[in-house]
Amino acid sequence: MTAPLIVFALDSADPELLLRWATDGSLPALGSLLARGAHARLAGPEMLSAHGVWCSLWSGLSLSIHGRYLQRPLRSGSYDLQGLDEALLAAPPFWTSLRERRIVVLDAPDARPVPGLDGLQLLRWGTHSSTAPPVSEPAGLATDLQQRFGPPIRSDETQGTRFGDRRAYRRILERVARQGALARHLLQDGFHLAVVGFGDAHAAGHRFWRYGPDASISTQDAELSGALRQVYCAIDAELGRILATLPRDAQVVVLSDHGIREGYPTWEITSAFCHRLGYQVAHGSQAFAEAGRSLRGVWQRVRARFLPGTDDAAARTLEKTDWARTTVFAIPSDYRSLLRVNLRGRERLGRVEPTDYDALLDRIEADLLQVVDAESGAPAVERITRSAQAFGGGPPHRLPDMFVDWRLNAARPLAHPLARLRAKRLGLPRATLHSRTGLVLAAGPTIGARGDLGEMSPIEITPLLRSLLGEAPAREGSSTRALDAFARGRVPRPQR
Repeated sequence: MTAPLIVFALDSADPELLLRWATDGSLPALGSLLARGAHARLAGPEMLSAHGVWCSLWSGLSLSIHGRYLQRPLRSGSYDLQGLDEALLAAPPFWTSLRERRIVVLDAPDARPVPGLDGLQLLRWGTHSSTAPPVSEPAGLATDLQQRFGPPIRSDETQGTRFGDRRAYRRILERVARQGALARHLLQDGFHLAVVGFGDAHAAGHRFWRYGPDASISTQDAELSGALRQVYCAIDAELGRILATLPRDAQVVVLSDHGIREGYPTWEITSAFCHRLGYQVAHGSQAFAEAGRSLRGVWQRVRARFLPGTDDAAARTLEKTDWARTTVFAIPSDYRSLLRVNLRGRERLGRVEPTDYDALLDRIEADLLQVVDAESGAPAVERITRSAQAFGGGPPHRLPDMFVDWRLNAARPLAHPLARLRAKRLGLPRATLHSRTGLVLAAGPTIGARGDLGEMSPIEITPLLRSLLGEAPAREGSSTRALDAFARGRVPRPQR
């Protein structure tokens, strides 16, 4: 009989904080796993989008295949945005094929219930920022648990007043404790695979990052002093309680998709860059006027993200584009610029010839590198990634052609030789975004490695998880690099 496997999914738990606090004794449960196991950073092109990492971890599919770089990515072959979580259908989780194993899935991030499996599945209960009602398999499970544990407590990542942050802090701690109790209840009858998600590191990271992980703000804010550390400690305590109920031979894997870093909204800059430099042209008006009109819809876009059915101003921005005169357009995104070439043969009304594709991207990159902080003159762009170079295979089918990360200093204006750009942070009172590094930590009877194993891709983790269950890789040719590293203690070179 294969030892049971439990996977803890710590949504947006910063990997450097996890390792630091696990090492210094602040997180004893993780520290114990760290001492008797091995860990690696999740890195590489699959980390380009914070929205797609869990999909890659659960499915083993590349971001370039499942295409979930946003909650609402562009629908291939059109200029429309997909529905909320529509892209999840392209990345079924690895437990979909486990028909003869008992599974327990609690709030695996970016997953949907899989009908026909033996066990219990409860999603959208304690996940991050979900306003939709919980869903479960069997269908009545969510109702039964609500009667037993009370209704779900919603999380809120939006930074507010210190009074509001203190209230949110107490609610987050309550959510963590309830999530741990719920997990222990669901696991009590045993399992072959359990996936237990904790979504509160995500909201806590966005909400309390400004106070500093260990910062003491002032005497009246004593409750917020080290609030982020205390949330991590609360999650760790629940992990410890769950681990204490498991068999000694249980395999344990801890995953975090990415961390938190300082960052500011970029949609205004992206839209203005494309319109004012003539790449994206609006119907019946000057490009600058269209860019200005698009800004008024930022708050509606945020509401549309969290309240399905509300008006989506970002989609209207695409609807107002004159595709016959547009060579490059911005895919609506809050914290990273996503640029897509209006390519003939790929886009419905494509204008750019495939032979001109690389030259156009060269021109866009040159323009981006000319954008500077208007006050200091420092370069405004931190990193430019072309999908065709990151994933190979020519112009991408599903992804943006270019991902752009900015070095923004709040709302300071930016300058290009031909235009002046500004980020006003309209409607998004949040000064954080996600890093491009995650974490995998594994311990158990078949984990022979110890210490730091370097960097791995999210798509290399799925074969490891399947192997720990005694399952073969789902697809022929799947990389066994993570399995070799964790089981045998050596790290082979990445497969090319």
